[in-house]
Amino acid sequence: MREGRGLIFPGVSGAGKSTLARQFLARDGAGLLSDDRILVRWQDGAHQAYGTPWPGGAQVAVNASAPLAAILFPARGDDTVIRALSAQDALDRLLPVPSVLWHEPELLSGQLESCERLLRQIPAFELSWSPATGVVDELHAFVGRL
Repeated sequence: MREGRGLIFPGVSGAGKSTLARQFLARDGAGLLSDDRILVRWQDGAHQAYGTPWPGGAQVAVNASAPLAAILFPARGDDTVIRALSAQDALDRLLPVPSVLWHEPELLSGQLESCERLLRQIPAFELSWSPATGVVDELHAFVGRL
């Protein structure tokens, strides 16, 4: 969370979420809600990101929330590069990540509609980065440009 706005970094296990969280913790904490699982809810006409009680490897789990400003899918790279994604690319990256109840047909439609609304209303990006780069500074600058 930065400047009252939340960023989420969805990714499968091994995508770098905990490593990225440790980068923030080493720098300034930046109001982290979680280093692993985030709950996103549509509430009062906006998407809100919530911390959950399930931390990842960096052991961050905070009972707080922030209005969601952007989705950044982490990817390994040599430099920090933030690249806008098409809706289809964002959907392809998002679907393996959320806890969708695929085996509950009566709930599935609503869950997929929530994912669609999220990607229509919140900009999605690929965050290519390396732990050796100044990713935290780049992300602070990025939030300022949103």
